[in-house]
Amino acid sequence: MTDLELTNHIHDILKDLGCPISMSGFDYVTYGVKLMYNSSRRLAITRELYPAIASQYNTTDTRVERCIRTFVQTTLDRGSYVDIHKVFGNVFRDKSGTIVNGDFLYGLKYELERRIQAEEKSCD
Repeated sequence: MTDLELTNHIHDILKDLGCPISMSGFDYVTYGVKLMYNSSRRLAITRELYPAIASQYNTTDTRVERCIRTFVQTTLDRGSYVDIHKVFGNVFRDKSGTIVNGDFLYGLKYELERRIQAEEKSCD
């Protein structure tokens, strides 16, 4: 799978969830999910993923974390509960209805893997 195809798959998932495309978090999440998908092991969000995203976009780990957190909350506020629940299930934190960044990113990674596998099966 090419980098462009992988990016398009991730963008499709994000659009299905109602994610705002205009936020910088959209690019950070897309790049982060690509890194996670291409990694042979589980990446530590704070120690490995945020620094890698920050380096790619010439910013700081703290800004990456904050942008992704804002992006996640905006998605939860604007997106369809049914679509969000299909991807993330019951990973919502307490009664506030939030999802922590790591759960959001790994949920997207698993949804990406699921869609790619389904696409490969349908091509057989």
